[in-house]
Amino acid sequence: MYQGTGVNVRSGIAVLALLAIGSGAGGAEPEAGLATAPPELLTAPTEQLDEVTVEGRWKGPQLWRIRRGDHVMWLLGTPDLLPEKMQWESSDVAGVLATAGELVMEPRFDARLGYNVVRLARLYREWRRVRVLPDGVTLADVLDHNWFARLEAQRQRLLPGDSLVVRQRPLMAMTQLFEADRAQQRLRSGRSVGATVEKLARAQRMPVTRATIEIRTQDVDAVLKQLAGMPGAAEVNCLKTGIESLETDQGTSALRARAWAVGDVATLRKLVVPNVRAVCTDVLSLIPSLQAALQSANQQWLDATHRVLNERPISFAVRSIEDILAPDGVLKVLRDRGDVIEGP
Repeated sequence: MYQGTGVNVRSGIAVLALLAIGSGAGGAEPEAGLATAPPELLTAPTEQLDEVTVEGRWKGPQLWRIRRGDHVMWLLGTPDLLPEKMQWESSDVAGVLATAGELVMEPRFDARLGYNVVRLARLYREWRRVRVLPDGVTLADVLDHNWFARLEAQRQRLLPGDSLVVRQRPLMAMTQLFEADRAQQRLRSGRSVGATVEKLARAQRMPVTRATIEIRTQDVDAVLKQLAGMPGAAEVNCLKTGIESLETDQGTSALRARAWAVGDVATLRKLVVPNVRAVCTDVLSLIPSLQAALQSANQQWLDATHRVLNERPISFAVRSIEDILAPDGVLKVLRDRGDVIEGP
C-alpha cells in the first residue's frame, strides 16, 4: 500500500520533525589574478518596492566577496521566498561559479528513515494521530482568551472557511496559516535558487561540499512521542510567535521577496520579522540528537568555508540571506575570524 508513495510518506514525517525549526562593507579593488564578478553583481539597484510587481527574470542580490590573502570565496545569499511569477536569472552567477574550484552548499536536512514498509506505516499513522489535539481539546483550551482571539483573527483573514484549524495542535495550525499567508501574498519557495547553483556546479564536475542534518527514525519517534500529549510551553510559545509574525508581517514577506529579486540588500536589512525559527527550535529541546545535529551542521559549513579559503584560490559558497544578514550571523563570524568581507 505504501510502496508507491514511500518517498511522500517519508517526506511528510520529516516535515513533522522539522516543523519546530520553521528547513545565519565596502570593497577594495580586486587583486590581479582573481576572478571578478560582472559589474551588475557589485552595484545592486535600489527599487521602490511597495507597489512593484516583480515578474519575469531577475538576477537577485550581488555576491559578497570573502578574501583571505590572495584567495577569494564568493558568497550568495539565497531567499526563503520568491515572488510567484519571478524566475531567477542565474547567468552572471554561473559565470563566477565557473571560475571556482569548489562549491560549499548551505546545510540541509537528510531524512534517513529507511524503506521498512511496516515501520513507515507505523510512523505515518502516528503522524496523522498527533496532528490533532487529544480528547476533543481545541486551541481555545490551550491559549488564553486574548491569544485565541488573535489566532482567530488570523484564521478568519487567511482560512475563513476552515474551522478545523482550531483542532490542530499548535505546530500544525501555525504551518497551515503560514502556507495560506504565503499563497495570499503570491509567494513561492526560494529553494530553487540553491538547487540551480548546485546543478550548475555538478554539471562542471566541480567538488560540492554540503553539511547535512540527519533525521533518523529514532529522532522522529522522539518527536512523535513529545507531540503525543497536550502541547507544552515551548510549542505554545512557538504558536504565539507565529501569530505575532503574521500580525506584523502585513506584506513584509512579499517586500522581502521582491527586495531579494531586485538586489536591494539595504531593504532586506531593514525588514526584520519575529524570529519564529529561533523560538520554535525550543520545541526540540528534549531531543538532544536533533539539537546537536543543528549545531553540528552550522559548524560543518563554517569549517568548510575555512578550508576552501585556505586550499582554493577561488571558491563559491551558498547560505540563506537571513543567516548572512543576521546581526550575529555568517558575515559577523567570518569577519571575527579575520576574513575580509566586500559586498553590499
